[in-house]
Amino acid sequence: MDDVDRAANLQADLNRNAATARKPESGLAPEGWCHECGEDVDGRRLFCNSECADQYEHRQQQRRQHG
Repeated sequence: MDDVDRAANLQADLNRNAATARKPESGLAPEGWCHECGEDVDGRRLFCNSECADQYEHRQQQRRQHG
């Protein structure tokens, strides 16, 4: 693995951590479980991974648009 690969892996990790730690507009608080799928997560996270965070935000957008 060269420096470019290591940098790409680091950036992917940073993006994943940022996505799972971000706080959506709804004002969710960390509860120790993923707010999308219910999996246990680190106490300060809202979602277990970026896919769950994206799915949750997509559902919230759909609810805002369609009631």
